[in-house]
Amino acid sequence: MKRASNYLTATATLFLALGLVTMAAAQLEDRDGDGVIECCEEGDIICGVGNGLIEQRDPNTGNLIRLINTGSGSNEDTGMCFDANGDMLSTNFTTSTMSKIDMSSDPVNTNLCGQLIQHPFAGPFNSHDESCVFDGAGDFYVGQADGSRDILKFDASGALLDTFNPATGPRGTDWIDLAADQCTIYYTSEGQDIRRFDVCTNTQLPNFATGLVTGRCFGLRIIPAGPFAGEVIVACTNEAVRVDTTGAIVQRYPNSDCPGTSFFFAMNLDPNGTTFWTMDIGNGKVCEYDIATAAPARSLTCQRVGASTAGLTVCGELTAALTASLTPELDFNPPGTDHTVTLQITGSDVEGIAVDFLVLSGPNGGEFGSDTSDADGIATFTYTGSGGIGVDRIQATFDVPEGLTVFESNIALKFWDEDCQPNDIPDTCDIDCGGFDGDCAEFAGCGGSADTNGDGVPDECNMPPVCVDAAADPDELWPPNHKFRDIAIVGVVDPDGDPVMITITDISQDEPLNGLGDGNTCPDGTGVGTSTARVRAERTGTPKVPGDGRVYHIGFEAEDGNGGECMGTVTVCVPHDQRPGHVCVDGGPLFDSTVCD
Repeated sequence: MKRASNYLTATATLFLALGLVTMAAAQLEDRDGDGVIECCEEGDIICGVGNGLIEQRDPNTGNLIRLINTGSGSNEDTGMCFDANGDMLSTNFTTSTMSKIDMSSDPVNTNLCGQLIQHPFAGPFNSHDESCVFDGAGDFYVGQADGSRDILKFDASGALLDTFNPATGPRGTDWIDLAADQCTIYYTSEGQDIRRFDVCTNTQLPNFATGLVTGRCFGLRIIPAGPFAGEVIVACTNEAVRVDTTGAIVQRYPNSDCPGTSFFFAMNLDPNGTTFWTMDIGNGKVCEYDIATAAPARSLTCQRVGASTAGLTVCGELTAALTASLTPELDFNPPGTDHTVTLQITGSDVEGIAVDFLVLSGPNGGEFGSDTSDADGIATFTYTGSGGIGVDRIQATFDVPEGLTVFESNIALKFWDEDCQPNDIPDTCDIDCGGFDGDCAEFAGCGGSADTNGDGVPDECNMPPVCVDAAADPDELWPPNHKFRDIAIVGVVDPDGDPVMITITDISQDEPLNGLGDGNTCPDGTGVGTSTARVRAERTGTPKVPGDGRVYHIGFEAEDGNGGECMGTVTVCVPHDQRPGHVCVDGGPLFDSTVCD
């Protein structure tokens, strides 16, 4: 790639110095709607803007999410790629270095998202490292535009594993991508061809396509799946082109369809599988095109601060090398139910791959299963969560190609817990974002409920006791011998099965405490503040005041210990006599049974 004033101005406008780059505090939001808050939300646009700086922007609004400093000071930051953990590598073109950026940390700690992990990382590079791509084993390749022009292979820690010297054109191994066979590197050399090299056999292969355009070709991606699987899209100055598996151009994406662009350079596939993005190297205009129809879609602008806007990637990008996804990434069920995870393998020859599934840890740790991918690259695993409450970590592995390298999928989290509200948040996480060793922070809205009794159930879920069927036991007293009798409150139930505590709140009666014929005793009721009432077995009964039986009214409160309560009143009858059909006539709670006049 020639960086000279013949197609770029020599000096870049320093937007940072002029205060034109502004950034609101990075927001914790689920922009891609997958239920998980991440540093790098699927579909976010990431572009190198120069001076060692990278922008992360919302693909829908174009708003700046965060500004990332690679620590390199490079005038141009070009290729970017993601490791198995989700952290990002950036090739710092003009300083011939590489940086590793944290894009996988717990999003609750926004101070870690986008922070520099290491610079320099990997290397040393001969001259102008331009692009990078990971393979299924977690190793990565780096293409170099100048110097030796070699493709370098590193392990995940950045240690050099191998060096390859493919044939090149006007420049070196400019932009590279790895096919699903994990062996074939597709690359451009700032000419009109798409070249290939087999890193498994260290063999130069015939060009994939030649004489594509009159200009020069740069960033490219192999389409891993769908109706165009195996085809290649490449950015070539005035347009991007799609090349079928025979090397013929089948679709053009002119920059005239995205006003404000004149030099397409970097490009990446969108994780939606139907569009791709490409960026103008001079002004940072980023354009999305429909792969099938070439119709322009969304666009945004990254603010150039260095020599160019030369680097572009997309969070969750599709590549032919990393094309397996285990879903759902985050889910929860009540213990004792079944859970199914699905592995989606994309790329070519996805049918018939033997996949092993393993619950790495959690209440069901050690559970395992296997499946063979179908024609769509799908394999599934179902197991029963019989281990109780907790969080399982599940992963799928398979060989790509068989017997050569082992591919490990992302780790899916399965929460086994109840959701009593329900509000789509496990009860443990509803109470505390730090629950399940901090895994609860994955749920937006965690920690919104209290648990006053510490039973692990949000207070909102507690059902109060029900007092409608409460009764006194006994509810009739005989003989009227002026003695106290204990009265229990029965019939109060709790829907949750919680133990219910009864407290007597008041006792009253419909006859005076010292009326004629009642024995001249006082008080007639005790037990307020306790769980049992005591009332006298007596009533008015003289020829002068014959009476019609006494009725006690006993008020109570029932509590379940979890904040739930109900209140009620029961009655106790002391009849005038025991004749058949006798009744007590209730005159109402007229007199306080606990207070003597």
